[in-house]
Amino acid sequence: MPERGLDAFDVKGPKPRTIALLALLFLIFVILWGLFVVVPAVHRGGVLWWGGVESRIMGEAVNWRVPIA
Repeated sequence: MPERGLDAFDVKGPKPRTIALLALLFLIFVILWGLFVVVPAVHRGGVLWWGGVESRIMGEAVNWRVPIA
């Protein structure tokens, strides 16, 4: 069996489309991560809207929040 040198192996990098897709998925993940807030047990979460306190209170659990107001 003939031996081949390292030049015979062609190393290809990721395609630009793959990199763009991974960046888009990462951005979506970061945005979705910011949509939720965890309030620990025996705590309550006060809700602020434009710096003012709302009458709504978050209970202990995973709660949805508005990421951009």
